[in-house]
Amino acid sequence: MKTIKLITIITAFILAVANTSAQLIADPVTKPQSGSGQPALDYTEYLETDFKLFWHNPTRAHPGVALDFHYSFYEKDNQKLAWELITAPTGMTINQDGEVDWTASTADIGTHQIDLRVTREDGDFIDRTFTLTVNTTDFLFVSTTGDDSNDGSIDSPFGSIEYAMREIQSSNGKTIYIRGGTYQENYVWNVNGVSGPLRGQNFSAQVPMVIRSYPNEEAILDCNFQGHGFWTFQTSYVVHSNLEIKNAGIGERSGLNLGGDNNIAKDIIVRDSQWEFQNNVTGFKITGSNQLLDRSFAYDNKDPNSDHWNSSSYLVYASGDTSSDFVYILNSESTGSSTGFKIKHAGPKRIIFHNNISYDDFYGYGMASDFSSIRHSVAIDSKIDGLFLAMTDPTTGGQNYTNEKMLIEQNTIVNPIRDGISNRAGTYLAGGSIVKKYSV
Repeated sequence: MKTIKLITIITAFILAVANTSAQLIADPVTKPQSGSGQPALDYTEYLETDFKLFWHNPTRAHPGVALDFHYSFYEKDNQKLAWELITAPTGMTINQDGEVDWTASTADIGTHQIDLRVTREDGDFIDRTFTLTVNTTDFLFVSTTGDDSNDGSIDSPFGSIEYAMREIQSSNGKTIYIRGGTYQENYVWNVNGVSGPLRGQNFSAQVPMVIRSYPNEEAILDCNFQGHGFWTFQTSYVVHSNLEIKNAGIGERSGLNLGGDNNIAKDIIVRDSQWEFQNNVTGFKITGSNQLLDRSFAYDNKDPNSDHWNSSSYLVYASGDTSSDFVYILNSESTGSSTGFKIKHAGPKRIIFHNNISYDDFYGYGMASDFSSIRHSVAIDSKIDGLFLAMTDPTTGGQNYTNEKMLIEQNTIVNPIRDGISNRAGTYLAGGSIVKKYSV
């Protein structure tokens, strides 16, 4: 989406300046023969790994429709990566941002093996092999000019997104392409006997469920302040990408609710969610385990009548699950909310905030949860604090998860009104957080 691409350019520029001083599937990382010294800081307390390629691959393509696929990855120190397709269909390319370009033809119908290698500057690399299938049967299409009585094919699209989602059965993942335009759909799922269309539907990394805009078109879900947006509830291996959601308006939900496990949201815009702060107004709500939110943008999600910190762009729950579960919030931006990036409930999950930007929020980052981290991130023009290490509800299941420490490293805070980093040690994070290599 054009807006996301512009934000990505701005984000890359700011982070480059800021850092000058400075089953999700587990692919093996192959290291060069020459060793390196052990880091002074034990990052394994906070991080799952230092180099990761997330599970979503381009496993299906429709003849005549551009693939338009962008990989998601994590690299601890923002080393430059080199991408290479070792085996791929004729004409398929990948650029040095991890974007795969290819348009299949009817002659390509069938299966294709793809071998990918991504290498970072120190020589470590990840190899990935997967199968891409070209057909017309693994796709559903939705259009503002379609009709739910149609068959959902590219030439006979459905008229509503929800109808297309309800056509999907567990373990039989498909891609839903939503043609450009605005869709007036109000979701109030899992209330009064109305279940979400994907509830209890479980897919796999090899056969995922994908919901996205048609390539080079912009699909907008307008909730009209009557309900919430997309929600992966009790669901696994679902990808939302290249979408805009606006005007969510129901408490304890959001424009995009990322629940369940092993789900991904990337290249998403959520804006103008509005309800009372007592019910946690937010753009993105992230619960569940092993989730990824990448390259997304949230703005003006708030209670219009209050600046209370319960309004946020990104609301993350570390409660539930275990310390072996991770949630990644990467390369994303917030503006115009009371709190940009917030952990609502502390817990054993480790939340990794990396390469994010808050601009003109009251609090750039508001959180305290043991062994979570904020790294390589930026807060600009915070109206109160850039990083406020408090705010989080501390207990889960009777256990306090805010009495140890967090990792706060390589961040830049520009022009906060009160404090760059406000640490309420003694009440939160009394174990002594690691705060290093940051500038205010």
